[in-house]
Amino acid sequence: MTIALMGLVTALNFIIIMIKFKVGRTEDAGLDLVLLITVFYVTSGSLAGMQIGMIGSFVISAYLYFSKQSLFKKRIV
Repeated sequence: MTIALMGLVTALNFIIIMIKFKVGRTEDAGLDLVLLITVFYVTSGSLAGMQIGMIGSFVISAYLYFSKQSLFKKRIV
């Protein structure tokens, strides 16, 4: 059951990242990918660490998706 749940969380995380790229929110998507790769690297030693990391990455990804703020302010020069 745990493995199926983690698979679902991982799939939803990737789906949100793909939607961000399609909508044009490349800043958020790029940050999500960097965080996801970091989480995979840091927590690759244990199953519990990987589960915590994936849920955390999903929560961050969902938060960035639903927040309408831009990460980097664009200046008009």
